[in-house]
Amino acid sequence: MSFRIGDTVFNHQGRPGVVADRDPLTKELKVNQDPVANAEHLRHGYINGLSQEQREEFAKILDSVKEEKDPKKRVEDLQTRIQELQMDPKNRVMTRYLTAEMSHIMFTHGIVPQTYTTFEDRVRS
Repeated sequence: MSFRIGDTVFNHQGRPGVVADRDPLTKELKVNQDPVANAEHLRHGYINGLSQEQREEFAKILDSVKEEKDPKKRVEDLQTRIQELQMDPKNRVMTRYLTAEMSHIMFTHGIVPQTYTTFEDRVRS
């Protein structure tokens, strides 16, 4: 498994840390376990697999969505952003994280989608 700078990892005791540096030859990681220093980095949860630029964009999207108080409006905003980002295949990981966040909001507030996509073998008549 390959980690990127900024990914969250856990030590053998289960304590989280953030990868500060990585040597690609030896695969040695420098991990920062200071909770105060990592608080800002982890404000949107454990997000691995995104580049630094994608992390910043992800945080910006979630921060703008969280400004909205109405959960239905937050879901609509997220759905719009996800549809925009899905046009570029490079955003696959970020759209999966945003979809998970949207699902969490929907589940937490009991929001049911008006339309959804599924496969024929998963529905009953």
